[in-house]
Amino acid sequence: MPLVGNGREPDVLRFRDTWTWDFWLAVDGNGGDERHHAFFLQAPKSLRDPNLRHAHATIGHAVSTDLRTWTRTIGVPSGSGLFDGPRENAFDDLAQWTGSTVRDPQMLWRTYYTGISGAEGGLVQRVGMATSSDLLSWKKLPEFATLCADGRWYEKLGESFWPHEAWRDPWVFADPGGGWHMIVTARANSGDPQERGVLGHLHSVDLTHWETLPPLTAPGAGFGVLEVPQIHEIDGRTVLIFSCADEDLAPRRRAGTLLSIVNWIVRVLLLSWCTGLIGLVSVVVGMICLPWFVVRVLHSMSRSDNESEGRDWL
Repeated sequence: MPLVGNGREPDVLRFRDTWTWDFWLAVDGNGGDERHHAFFLQAPKSLRDPNLRHAHATIGHAVSTDLRTWTRTIGVPSGSGLFDGPRENAFDDLAQWTGSTVRDPQMLWRTYYTGISGAEGGLVQRVGMATSSDLLSWKKLPEFATLCADGRWYEKLGESFWPHEAWRDPWVFADPGGGWHMIVTARANSGDPQERGVLGHLHSVDLTHWETLPPLTAPGAGFGVLEVPQIHEIDGRTVLIFSCADEDLAPRRRAGTLLSIVNWIVRVLLLSWCTGLIGLVSVVVGMICLPWFVVRVLHSMSRSDNESEGRDWL
């Protein structure tokens, strides 16, 4: 299946029948014989409402040799996913979410991913694992115990206004000194509830048995959660990448975002004045940006006054 592009914007992997979002990659082979594997969250558009996709997500898969033309291996019409197997009463019987894929010293591929269960209404997140020899056929490892938030350091369901127990988006990487690390989206069990987002931390020597450790970051940085974290080395520097939805930012960070928007608008208006285009550009900016800005301010004020408000995942 080819990537969809129109020459004016970046190519994207897009399916007519499927919503796709969070993704990660794995590369098999060497040199000119490389095969690129894209794993991504998927849900059928037959749901009609995109807000329902989180509770119906499975993990999709596509393969490419050139990063432009892809062959999709997992279809959505039947609700199938990469790790289907027996899911009744399983930790992931409601939905499967973001993960990461690594190859162990025995050349076995391991994918760690997030699961939510209908038993808790999808409110408790856990990490599971599946293995493969070829990145195509996967099976869950019976001896792998699903991982969940450890109450010694991490917030459990019901300990604050937060609507779910965060323990998702596992990112696994090798330690140059030996062993393996896993970081996950988590929340600390102390501090301002609006700023408890931290990176959960686990360590393993064999990729099967994991020890939960204190978080790598401290609460109070202005984030409700640090989602889809990844660690990469760029030009010799280790870089942490994560995201946080606007509604999960603490009020002070949302206020900073809004002030940045105001600053941008003012700069555009001043530039327009200097170039003699004040009339046209002012109207366009005013019509497009200012109403949106007002709505965001009102929304931010509303959230600041009501700490019990949380995002509805389901």
